[in-house]
Amino acid sequence: METMFQPPQPPPEKVKSIRSPLRLYTSTSTRGPHARQKERKERVKKEKKKANDGREEKQKRKKKQRGRRRRRTPPCAAREGGRLCKG
Repeated sequence: METMFQPPQPPPEKVKSIRSPLRLYTSTSTRGPHARQKERKERVKKEKKKANDGREEKQKRKKKQRGRRRRRTPPCAAREGGRLCKG
């Protein structure tokens, strides 16, 4: 049973360091001379976009909070002798 025919398997590709999961599946022979730079450029672009999205979300939240703050009566005005009540 142990001597069953197994199809020959190609030797595993050697990867020096794992930069990105994409690098594991792409063979170096089929890639152009600037593939690494291109990959890096795309990755940086995505990261920037992600960071920008986060910043925009934060700004939206802040804007909403500002609106909420304006509508609420400040605690000092609500009670007697507060900051706003002192003239």
